Amino acid sequence: MTGPDVSQLPPGDAVVALRSYPRRFRAVLGPLPDDPDGVDALALRAGPDGHSALDLLVDAVRTLGVAGRALHQIVYTDDPVLHPGVMDPAARHWEQAIVGGVADALTELDDDATELADAAGKLGGRDWRRTGSVAGSAATVTALDVLREAVRTVADDLHRAEAAMAASRR
Repeated sequence: MTGPDVSQLPPGDAVVALRSYPRRFRAVLGPLPDDPDGVDALALRAGPDGHSALDLLVDAVRTLGVAGRALHQIVYTDDPVLHPGVMDPAARHWEQAIVGGVADALTELDDDATELADAAGKLGGRDWRRTGSVAGSAATVTALDVLREAVRTVADDLHRAEAAMAASRR
């Protein structure tokens, strides 16, 4: 896996990180002072790893959505079976594109990050140790594992989007 090591990240810090992502993505994908509409074209250009900044933003949005659903299932359902993409980046094949451009994707990121942060902020002690099984595997994950993986994925997407935008602006 790429991205930061989140294995010891406490829930409170994860919530802070989630709340910061919309602002941080907006800083990376913000409009150009001399060409406010040009950011969409730049965000579509492939970066050094072959993914565009918009691709990475969409991945962040979809990851937060699936993590939010998984967290809800784990906390409020007995023995839930979770989407494989909750913990496995290779199982994340997002078919649903975001309608519109960067601004619409940033709005969705804001909504999904806030929703997950709000849900996580309401949980306490035992909630974080509740588990679910991952579909198609023998893996069992905790609510905290799901939250940490969402933070790790979005942090990695943000870092890669920064690189893609830097390459596009050259």
